[in-house]
Amino acid sequence: MPSSRLNSLILALPKAELHVHLEGSMQPKTLLLLAERNGIDLGCADEEGVRAMYRYRDFPHFLALYGTLTSVLRRPEDFQLITHELGMEAARQGTRYLEVTFSPATHYRNKSIAVDEMMDAIAEGAQAVLQEVGVEMRFIPDHVREYGQEFCQLTAEWCVQGRDRGVVALGLGGGEQGRPASLFADAIHWVQAQGMPFVPHAGEAVGPEGVWDALQFNPPRIGHGVRAAEDPELVDYLCEKRIVLEVCPTSNIRTGCVASWNEHPLRRLWDAGVLLTINSDDPPMFNTTLLDEYRVAVTQFGFTADDLARLSMNAARASLLPAEKREQLVETFKRGYKRRSARMDCPCQRASSPCRDHQSDKSILLHLTPIALSTSCNIGVGSEIGTPFSSPYLAPIPLIVLIGRGEPTPYFQSCKNTLSFSSTCVPSMGCSSIAGEYLLAGAVRPSASAIART
Repeated sequence: MPSSRLNSLILALPKAELHVHLEGSMQPKTLLLLAERNGIDLGCADEEGVRAMYRYRDFPHFLALYGTLTSVLRRPEDFQLITHELGMEAARQGTRYLEVTFSPATHYRNKSIAVDEMMDAIAEGAQAVLQEVGVEMRFIPDHVREYGQEFCQLTAEWCVQGRDRGVVALGLGGGEQGRPASLFADAIHWVQAQGMPFVPHAGEAVGPEGVWDALQFNPPRIGHGVRAAEDPELVDYLCEKRIVLEVCPTSNIRTGCVASWNEHPLRRLWDAGVLLTINSDDPPMFNTTLLDEYRVAVTQFGFTADDLARLSMNAARASLLPAEKREQLVETFKRGYKRRSARMDCPCQRASSPCRDHQSDKSILLHLTPIALSTSCNIGVGSEIGTPFSSPYLAPIPLIVLIGRGEPTPYFQSCKNTLSFSSTCVPSMGCSSIAGEYLLAGAVRPSASAIART
């Protein structure tokens, strides 16, 4: 598949991400800003220095650097900032739903940050994202294994207290070696008795025994879990019980948990029938994005367009939303897949002379980004960044898909119920709308006079 067509397909695909760390999502520029603001010496002065710092000898080295990174977060507004930035970046990648892991005990234990204030700030950041771009965020406070059983119980209590601020589960992270999930059984059982799921990291830095140990708590998902591939009986069990693995391919390579792409078990697990999702883990720390991870699934593991859609649907179905909201998310994804299939299955996509409705991928990119507006606005194609869309040939509609000629790199934003994006597109196709999502309506060409006026 040509790279431009692959990029277009992945961007347009409705996506959910279930394994991304809030602290690990900080962009280098934000990390430096917070370090300067809070008087933290990172040992580097620019973004290039940060990227150089993100070179890991092994998994313990990665964990040590993660501690350095989290040290810059000192005030509630820092958490609000990075939550907002994570959600906005998700919108730019066409991601509609996130379950975000963070480690409250790290900030409470090491910096005496009040957990209520931290969680309020995170919830405020998530609410702003929802209002501005329509991306929904939920949260998984995780216990850091190195902190012991007492802090695991505290984290479990914070999870229950945070239900009204979007908390959906208790997580378990940190160094696995010598610290199995069963070490924290009391706190896990307690939080489950309160109706809160448990979704641990396991089978990342240790072998199948780590996954087996975690499974005694009946988790709906396992973070990473790739070492399960070493035990055929465990693979069969995961398939039988339909337990989802949150796979983070680039993370596994960068931390040294998997030696090479050829040795990564993603394809073997998929072919065996294990339910998988694709995730970015700590994207800037691994120089990746969710879009990159989907590309890796194609370029390194031979996944097809239909496989990518199944991966995405797995994530929607494995989300920890209430049943009704989860079903709404699944139905939204299904409609998105149908629209993608209608376009990608057209014979013109394989022809030298594309049909009127579907120009070639060299001249058309579909950008599907969830931007929720409370009122209608004028829209058009071809404005410069910062200019409200105003078109002489398109009527005001609330939610849109924009399709332009050329190969622009889109940057969508909402501001006072107007939309803008950076590109030099010439109008070529139209749009349609439905409450709450974007639709592709097919070719609705403006008149020549309208194009001339744009």
